[in-house]
Amino acid sequence: MLSQLNALGCNYGTNMADTQAPASEQTIIAHKSVDFFRIVTGKEVDFFQLLDEALDVGISILDQQLNFLYVNKYAAKTMGLDKSEFSVGQSMADVHHLMIKNKVTSAEYLGNGELSAMPESDGDQSLKLASGFIPMLDGTTHKITRKRTKHGLTISINHDVTQLMHKEEMLERSLELGKSGYWIYDFAEKKIELSPSLHTIITKDEVRAIYANGVISIIHPEDRNAFKLSLGEMRKSGDVAAFTYRNIAGDKWYRTTISSERSQAGKLLRLRAFVTDITKETLQAIELEEAKDVAIAANIAKSEFLANMSHEIRTPMNGVLGMAELLADTDIDDRQREFIKVIQQSSNALLDIINDILDFSKIEAGAFDLDPVPFDLRESLDDIAKLLSVKAQEQGLELVINYPPDLEHLFVGDMSRLRQVIMNLVGNSIKFTETGHILIDVAVKKYSHNRAGLRINITDTGIGIKADKQERIFEKFTQADNSTTRVYGGTGLGLSISKRISQLMGGDLTLKSTFGEGSTFTISVPIPIDIQAERNKAPLEGLTSLNDIKALIVDDLEINRTILTQRLKAWNMTSVAVSGHRDATEALVTAKQEGVPFDVILLDFLMPEMNGQQLATQWSKQSLTGHIPIIMLSSCDKIDTAANLKAVGIYRHLTKPVRDKHLYDVLIATIAKKILDENISNKENMSAPDLEADNIDANIETRPQRGRGKVKILVAEDFMLNQDVIRLMLIDSNYEPVFTNNGLDSVNEFQRNPNSYAAVLMDISMPVMDGYEATSHIREFESTNGRSPIGIIALTGHALKNDRENCLDSGMDDYLTKPVKKELLIKTLDKWTQAHALAIRSA
Repeated sequence: MLSQLNALGCNYGTNMADTQAPASEQTIIAHKSVDFFRIVTGKEVDFFQLLDEALDVGISILDQQLNFLYVNKYAAKTMGLDKSEFSVGQSMADVHHLMIKNKVTSAEYLGNGELSAMPESDGDQSLKLASGFIPMLDGTTHKITRKRTKHGLTISINHDVTQLMHKEEMLERSLELGKSGYWIYDFAEKKIELSPSLHTIITKDEVRAIYANGVISIIHPEDRNAFKLSLGEMRKSGDVAAFTYRNIAGDKWYRTTISSERSQAGKLLRLRAFVTDITKETLQAIELEEAKDVAIAANIAKSEFLANMSHEIRTPMNGVLGMAELLADTDIDDRQREFIKVIQQSSNALLDIINDILDFSKIEAGAFDLDPVPFDLRESLDDIAKLLSVKAQEQGLELVINYPPDLEHLFVGDMSRLRQVIMNLVGNSIKFTETGHILIDVAVKKYSHNRAGLRINITDTGIGIKADKQERIFEKFTQADNSTTRVYGGTGLGLSISKRISQLMGGDLTLKSTFGEGSTFTISVPIPIDIQAERNKAPLEGLTSLNDIKALIVDDLEINRTILTQRLKAWNMTSVAVSGHRDATEALVTAKQEGVPFDVILLDFLMPEMNGQQLATQWSKQSLTGHIPIIMLSSCDKIDTAANLKAVGIYRHLTKPVRDKHLYDVLIATIAKKILDENISNKENMSAPDLEADNIDANIETRPQRGRGKVKILVAEDFMLNQDVIRLMLIDSNYEPVFTNNGLDSVNEFQRNPNSYAAVLMDISMPVMDGYEATSHIREFESTNGRSPIGIIALTGHALKNDRENCLDSGMDDYLTKPVKKELLIKTLDKWTQAHALAIRSA
């Protein structure tokens, strides 16, 4: 037995004298311990000793009187003692004395009731030692776990829990900082445990209420049902439940997430709940929602105010402007006319200011809405240029559009707002430019089949903006300097509004400028492509009559030469571009000598040294142009009379900027004129066109003097009043209408005289035979006889969306609705009579 005890490191018997206990007492101690050591024999001793020494756990064995029977190496080290200082039979008091002496822990702590020896029970004077924590003077903390065995021995196990306690402390601290805590409910023990951090976010009364009546007792009555439902669902099938509730007073909000722990059989063992105080966040959300409601109400009020202001301001302004315009048309003297002019100019300036302020107010109020619709950007820019070109011409400026023919031009967006931005920028450029030109340059970058990036540069050769003023130029009520306002006027809102509109479209408006040289404003916006729109490569589908037509371009402005060259190339024409009269004359002479003369000349009017009319006069005298038609391009509305221009070979005068389609149609008309003369059955020569600038519109109009040869068109119309209207509209045109009263008569007339007509105007609702059926019979006749299709144009009161489609599907080529404007009627007839003539030539 002694050898076994010695083998366990108890030093039993080796230090008997040191214990100073009588031999009989030592025998008693040994016998009390015999049951414990009986299990450790043979190889088990070696294994036990090896395991004991390897563990970072202190193991001590004490008898009923708390005298040490065994201490392992780690336990001795924990106490700050050497193992040799222990002997079997040493009391707890002796060990405590050594620990205090060696400054392992404090006497105060070792003397408290938790670790003091106490009777096991009233009838049993043996002592027990409670479990607990011992803080050491080296800063560590050890957890002591003690258990009494059935043999009456106390086994004491201790280990260092410093790091664990530190982590727990950090967790509690984090929970406190996060206004969070947790509770755990044990179903077996029917006991709830609250974390220390939970005590910091609920009141002491609430803590007591939880211990007494459960968690539900601190939940607001209106929120308890949600709590019960969440727990009920979790108990049935779920593992997690989450809900938000108020306290009883209703002045605090908590968010709780509960998870469950179950046995393998699925029985609930414990609930663990994580609780967070969300009072601050909830109150902020409530305040934000209330503020949002107030803001919405304010915006509604602003919108209503703006709508009322717009109406109240514009109504009297309309009266002022309208009456001034009417008064200007009356018989008044020059002095009175000057007064009216001042009224009109001042009223328009005031209206511009009002519009700027209202627009800016709408943006500020969030009431500035975008209305995306399909639009043609190329046509829209042409419209803008047409509106602003007059103002540019008054200042001797050229307004140029560079929209390469191969670029996408059909989009979906708010063109009215984009037009507002472009017109503001171009208007500013005209205002601040004294000489030179304004260029609208377009670039489109496709991102996909239905998305693109649009960039529009507006560049001028004006006064420019100083570098230190450029950053502020987009601020509201801001201009480059005060003198700008005095000299040029304006509110300083235009650029600010334009930038905000660009940003509302998802893009931006930027500036590059050199003081004294000019500025470039760039609109960059993402934009959807109109994938539903029909696209024709040429303005008139199917026409290739400009193939290999050779043109001479004469213009002193390089950008104009570049743009015209691109346009003609897109129409399969060849061109030579020169900058002045000497190079132009040389090109004409060379072409004539080589036997490949030009087919047409595009001649600028305003050029240095010699203008276009003077140059054409010189060529005419030198017999250089002969029958080569000259098309004059000018920034001026009126140059000279049509007769004087024609006398020197100028057949057309077009005002810059020229629409692509307008230029195309002019070129087509120039070629088609001879073809019409040769092929129209009446063989009457078309007279020369009236070249007064006021009579030139967006398409070609060939209008001879009354009484000269005309082109016949067949008109199917049953209503006599409409026949009179059409007759009066065409009386001064190049067209002579021949009327029939129904669809059947029109078919019979066409079949009798198919070569007499250059186009057909077809009503839809007529007696005997409607326009659809009549068109079908005409097309069948043409097909049977191998004739080129004549242009059939619907002229009808049917104006719904699908009416146009029905007309085109029936075989008609175009569609006009009543009442039709004279200008549009003649433009449409020009288009299809020329197309018919070219089709006959091609056949």
